[in-house]
Amino acid sequence: MEFWKKMPEHGKKGVIESCWCGSCMKAVTIENFTLVFKKPDLILQGFCKVCGNDIVRLVEGA
Repeated sequence: MEFWKKMPEHGKKGVIESCWCGSCMKAVTIENFTLVFKKPDLILQGFCKVCGNDIVRLVEGA
């Protein structure tokens, strides 16, 4: 959690707005996401803003 808290807002925005959606086949914004920490990685689990599909974003080595 410390990694996410320390990340600058523009960094968080970049992660949130560049998640891959397998349904839309493009980078999208993740919505209604939760943060999951599995050392040393950070995982965002949520939904595609465009189609509502479940999506996950992995930030390695967080």
